[in-house]
Amino acid sequence: MIFPVRILIVRVALWLGVAVCLSFSAEAAESAGRIISIAHQIASQKKRVEGMEAQAVELSRKQAQMQQEYFEEDFRLTLERDKQLADLLAEKEQTLEDLRNGLFCSKCDRSATEIEKTLKISFDQHKDDVDSEGVPMSPEKIQKKMEDYDKKIAAVERRFAGRLKRLRETYEKGYAALSGRIVDLRVRIHMIRLRAESALRDKLRKAIREYTVKNEESDAHWQKHWMERKASQQVKTAMDELQAKPAIERARAALTVRIARGDTEEADRLEERLNELLQMRRQTREDNRWRGQDLERQYEETLKARARSRNEEEQRILDALQEAGVGGYSPMGLRLDGRWYVPPSASLHRAQQETAQAIQRIREQYADAVWESRRDIAGLSSLQYGAMRMGERSVEWLMHRPEVVRNNLQRIRNGYQRLRGYAREDGVPAVFNNALMQGVTQGASTITPSNVAPWVALDLGILYTRRWSVGEMRDILRQSKGGTLSEYEIDAVLREIDPDMGVHNWYLPHHPGLKKYLENVYSLSDDMRKELDSMLNP
Repeated sequence: MIFPVRILIVRVALWLGVAVCLSFSAEAAESAGRIISIAHQIASQKKRVEGMEAQAVELSRKQAQMQQEYFEEDFRLTLERDKQLADLLAEKEQTLEDLRNGLFCSKCDRSATEIEKTLKISFDQHKDDVDSEGVPMSPEKIQKKMEDYDKKIAAVERRFAGRLKRLRETYEKGYAALSGRIVDLRVRIHMIRLRAESALRDKLRKAIREYTVKNEESDAHWQKHWMERKASQQVKTAMDELQAKPAIERARAALTVRIARGDTEEADRLEERLNELLQMRRQTREDNRWRGQDLERQYEETLKARARSRNEEEQRILDALQEAGVGGYSPMGLRLDGRWYVPPSASLHRAQQETAQAIQRIREQYADAVWESRRDIAGLSSLQYGAMRMGERSVEWLMHRPEVVRNNLQRIRNGYQRLRGYAREDGVPAVFNNALMQGVTQGASTITPSNVAPWVALDLGILYTRRWSVGEMRDILRQSKGGTLSEYEIDAVLREIDPDMGVHNWYLPHHPGLKKYLENVYSLSDDMRKELDSMLNP
């Protein structure tokens, strides 16, 4: 009864493992949903700000148009006023001349200039029409006539002064109202960017950190679950062997005794029983072999489905982040404005390291046993074995850990060259060489100059420190990141590789931004680099 109880315990543990995996997967999916939701909120805020910016531009345009219309109307009224005043002054001077020269109608009491202006006929014709004479006007009447003209001139000046004043007041009021609306829009835009959008970005960074942690935890538990399922199958196989072996040995011993005694009938019966036991064991072995293959098939299918689901999920996240205009997602954190704006926290580093170590322990325990078996069966030399192990590990890293590819591209390429050396020397099967080439090609297809520099340059320098001069490494760094690194930044990078290589050694400790940037890159990839080193040096 011991074995069935153990099997029941293992099955319960596996069921609990499935439940835990589903729980972590659900939490990761929920975190992804939060990321997408927050990204959509940021996109909405961005569109709102863009709309407000457009309103401000339109108001500024209206303000400029209002100013132009005001200047044009002010100029028109001023010209009209000046023309009327000029006409009145000219008429006044001419009338004064007429009155002094006797060009004054004795009957209608008007000057020749007034008559010609109002009646549109000559003064002589007017005199004939009304039978009057032209007589000079007395000084008193001339004075009164001039005063009338002065009143007309003053009235024109008052009228136009009022119109110009009302025009100016209307313009200033409208211009001030538009200015107030523009200022209000600018303030609201500033507050949205300063508070609302900043708060949303904080939430986004937190959601991405949570999503990364949940995925790491989910992956670790998923790997553990499958390793436990495979171990459970191996335990079952071993238990079946342990259960079958004593019965077969007893049957063989009894058969030997009966044959020695010459008990043919009993010996035949025992031989038949032994054959039944052997057949049962062969069938059990076949069943266990089939179950193991089926388990491997399920594992591969689940792995592909999981990878496909993860890719689709992260693509949705990437689409949402690009729509929001905040950058892109990477397992290293949130990338904003061309730099790592939110590096993973210290707790996330620890979680990633612990998860990676747990996965590696589970994976290596199984993989080493498989490869040891392959080496024994195929009779591989130690160099062939090392090359094949490195090829298998390299493909796994290239296919499933793209962030390591980005941060260690040159190291992996160097490992590939070493693998080619193995192949030339010891005849490693071409399938492993081709598999690694495929992995390098697929992994490198995601590399662009913007996301591989400058840390690839760092890895290049670290890898070839004893082969390249400082000048050669400085030239490589000048070309990295589109040639935008300053000499001080290049010195800081060289100092990060080797403290004695930097000229301006004071720069790094006194530049917290760059120091934190480099520390984030290296603190994230230290363990990965160690693991990769062990991969390239099995």
